[in-house]
Amino acid sequence: MQPIKTYNEIKHHIYNKIVNNKKVTNIIRYIKKYKDDGLVKLSHKYENRTLRKKDIAIQLQQQPKWKIKTPLKTAIKACRRRIIKFHKSQHKKTKLNSWLLKTNTTIIGQQVTPIRKVGVYIPGGNKIYPSSIIMNLVPAMLAGVAKIILVTPASIAPQNKILIYTAKLMKIKTIYNIGGAQAIAALAQGTKRVPKVNKIIGPGNQYVNQAKKIIAGTTGIDMLAGPTEIGLLIDKNTPNTKILTELLAQLEHDNNCTAFIVSDNKKKLKLIRQQLTNKQQTTHNTILKHSIPRTTFILEKTPYKQAKIINYLAPEHLSILTQYTKIIKYIKNYGSLISGKYNSSSLSDYSIGTNHVLPTHKTSKFTSTLNTTQFTTIKNISIVKKPHLHLNKTAKQIAKIEQLKFHERNIYGKNTTK
Repeated sequence: MQPIKTYNEIKHHIYNKIVNNKKVTNIIRYIKKYKDDGLVKLSHKYENRTLRKKDIAIQLQQQPKWKIKTPLKTAIKACRRRIIKFHKSQHKKTKLNSWLLKTNTTIIGQQVTPIRKVGVYIPGGNKIYPSSIIMNLVPAMLAGVAKIILVTPASIAPQNKILIYTAKLMKIKTIYNIGGAQAIAALAQGTKRVPKVNKIIGPGNQYVNQAKKIIAGTTGIDMLAGPTEIGLLIDKNTPNTKILTELLAQLEHDNNCTAFIVSDNKKKLKLIRQQLTNKQQTTHNTILKHSIPRTTFILEKTPYKQAKIINYLAPEHLSILTQYTKIIKYIKNYGSLISGKYNSSSLSDYSIGTNHVLPTHKTSKFTSTLNTTQFTTIKNISIVKKPHLHLNKTAKQIAKIEQLKFHERNIYGKNTTK
């Protein structure tokens, strides 16, 4: 059984398994060499899925119009509406603008342009994630991305019709039916059927994340998003049912998801741990059976130390299930903060409007939640219309300091060259 730890005992806490870097590197090289043939072979090898080359790119308008129940359509549209509303406000308040600062002799400024081509990875397999399509596409579209390439290993079949419906709702015309590290490699390098993109976004498993890390030097990435993590802050008054459902709602994504629970009450931690243990022993549910090894229980008495723990572990989701909300001002590192008596991570994942593509592996210390600014780039502009003696003199002196002779010679205008 997992012991109850303190701050000093979590320094080596690792959220997720480390994947074989060499294996992922070989996948990327294989796709570079064999292109679409490589995608076919690796889809069979790693996903046990038969993929024909002609089915890599699937035109949605050619797919049957499968019937979808009205409540499902209503839910997807409501989710889309809230996500658009939030991100429109975000875009308006945080939008980066082009600008110029002019003087008699110079013009300096910046040009802000949308990224031209973005690849969006949507996980598949045994589960489908239509909400991830909305979360990834809305900020990209609002930022003005010209072309969005959507990839997913989810089968294009009646059982996944809600995924197709969502893609169509978001104006996607083609789905590229590939997944895993091989899909990231295809997006980064391009194949005959899969376009090469400028940036890759979207959550995935450890292999997807590792592939994104490897190609990051040549293709932009959003962040390391996945597998899912959650941190809970609880006290003696937090309802047990609320704790368990909030915990398991994130652990159920897959068996690589991880969690930690922080409390000032040791009895409460022991009780929750025991309830999880009892559930493991009486259920056939795989998620419940593996919940204890993936959950760290941490005892700390003071809000300051509790905040210190949270800031160190920097969870993807942080759910504050206590009345002591003053601690929020001390907490800096998290992907999404969830608080309030009637709130839950399920609302932040689906319906409240915030984006659920979040940084994992402690990277929220330096990485933002997916947002509209991540789909633009800033370029510098400088124009010198007349000789500027002060600029010339400054540049010449610094060139001398740095012993770069051609920098010194590369200064034009009166009294600057011989």
